[in-house]
Amino acid sequence: MSAKYRIVSQSIPQTKPCVLKRHKPLPYWNDDIKTAIRNRNRARNKMNRTKNINDIIEYKRLKAIAQRVIRQTARQHWQSFCDTLHSQTRLGTVWNMARKMNGTKSNPTSVPLIQDGNVVQLNKDKAEVFARSFASVSSTTNYSPDFQRHRTNIEQNHTYLFTNNSPDTEITNYLNKDFTNQELSLAINQFKKNSSPGADRIMYAFFHHLPPAGLHLVLLLFNLIWYKGQLPKAWKHAIVLPILKAGKQPNSPSSYRPISLTSALSKLMERMVTNRFMWYLEKFQLLTNTQSGFRRGRSTLDHIIRLQDTITQ
Repeated sequence: MSAKYRIVSQSIPQTKPCVLKRHKPLPYWNDDIKTAIRNRNRARNKMNRTKNINDIIEYKRLKAIAQRVIRQTARQHWQSFCDTLHSQTRLGTVWNMARKMNGTKSNPTSVPLIQDGNVVQLNKDKAEVFARSFASVSSTTNYSPDFQRHRTNIEQNHTYLFTNNSPDTEITNYLNKDFTNQELSLAINQFKKNSSPGADRIMYAFFHHLPPAGLHLVLLLFNLIWYKGQLPKAWKHAIVLPILKAGKQPNSPSSYRPISLTSALSKLMERMVTNRFMWYLEKFQLLTNTQSGFRRGRSTLDHIIRLQDTITQ
């Protein structure tokens, strides 16, 4: 084991999930709800045995109490979650909590895959099936013949379009200057501490606890990469996980979308570059005002409101 991985294991050891721990059905599930459900179930069983009118009334009373406790606890949990939201919170975080509140699981348990009429059960064989499925989605064979000819012509006869030799101007200097400590701190605060690490096993929590001297070294590394335009080879390695799409059959490989776990250092620099590009595009108004997707403070709902307003007028 190298020194880097030994330090990682000592600082934040990797743990295994406890198989004996029962999965909590909902994020707001607590002892009050369990007690109310237990009392309701006992009253229901007694009602089914005796068929007595008093037992029926008692069951309905305890059923109403259980419903009220669940509803109030869910509302309090959602309000507490909303109190933690801020301007840097990702929209995916809100959607994940909304799905959990509805009892939707993010990914089902392991199930066999069906490929060309064959049942695939071994994990190694599943990985090969997923690799072929994901590769086919991104394959150039999906492009039309006209687009493929156009692409080949551009790549062979217009190589100057891929060079980074634009003249320095007052505007481009904003993009090419070194990253600052403020940009690094902003990118670190935008990260989730509990996100899964990449192949290097470096957790995002490391950056939240790095001393100023460590952050300075990270910033020097990023500025060196930014200046030379060369990414470390290890940053291009990713662990791909298949995530089942909502409402899709778990036995079909096409029902899954890939999620890539890359290096935390790579993700941190990507966030810094993205923040600078978005600031650059918004500051100099390089995006059309009709674009709402992938812009801070906007959403595709804006176009629906514009359409409704136009129809109303």
